Amino acid sequence: MKILEYVQGLVADKEFEQAICNYTGAKYCVAVNSATSALHIAMLASGVKKGDEVISVASGFPTTINPIIQQGLTPVFVDCEIGTYNIDAEKIEEAITNKTKAIFLAHTLGNSFDLDKITALAEKYNLWILEDSCDALGGEYKGKKLGTVGHIGTYSFYPAHHMTMGEGGAIITNNLELYKIIKSFRDWGRDCW
Repeated sequence: MKILEYVQGLVADKEFEQAICNYTGAKYCVAVNSATSALHIAMLASGVKKGDEVISVASGFPTTINPIIQQGLTPVFVDCEIGTYNIDAEKIEEAITNKTKAIFLAHTLGNSFDLDKITALAEKYNLWILEDSCDALGGEYKGKKLGTVGHIGTYSFYPAHHMTMGEGGAIITNNLELYKIIKSFRDWGRDCW
């Protein structure tokens, strides 16, 4: 590969990340090779530790659950609602224990989960909110783009989703420290910025 082509690729990545920020209203975006990587990095960046519990929905795609299991965390499953197929937000609080550190959910089929209720619970119990917005690029909740309400949001550009690049994913956040952590994970620990 020629150096010029490589540098042009880096510029394109920066332009793409900025375009995602402009579209979603997020302050920071990090492009990654896949949504699966985005979900893993989001979980890693939250700082939860082996043995911690993470609330998730009982019926969903495996890529939301895999980062929980692969990092030695305990998934705590809460049933879904008929109609939206998202987590039943009314049942989350009874599943929270002193080991619960995060709520990691997908906006199923582009349907937003109850962000008001979940944000209130996260604030009450000091929990992370990780939004798997892979099926929800462009979706909104009370005027905010899905993926921007929690601490970290993720998107997928796999062919089955709203916008495709053949593969790829992105992670967004409004927190500068999280942005640096996310970039560090993506860049294998290198401090290149």
